[in-house]
Amino acid sequence: MIRDAVEFSLFGESIKVARPEDIIGLKLQALCNSDPGSREQDAVDIRTLIKANLKRLDWTRIEEYYKLLQKEADYRRLKEEFHV
Repeated sequence: MIRDAVEFSLFGESIKVARPEDIIGLKLQALCNSDPGSREQDAVDIRTLIKANLKRLDWTRIEEYYKLLQKEADYRRLKEEFHV
């Protein structure tokens, strides 16, 4: 994840930012491991990240996170929802 971070220049400084797919993976992990009350926001965040980056997402990478966390059915519903 860190190795694949994208490098940007901000105010003359070079910074690395995680790819949207990896942030989705982190949000999914939080969703799986958090208290029920905080899960809704992580689900909203995942959908927001997808909407903002839909045309350039690596869906294979996202699928790997869903498989790792045994959430394949959720992954299929997500792809269906976004017509991917």
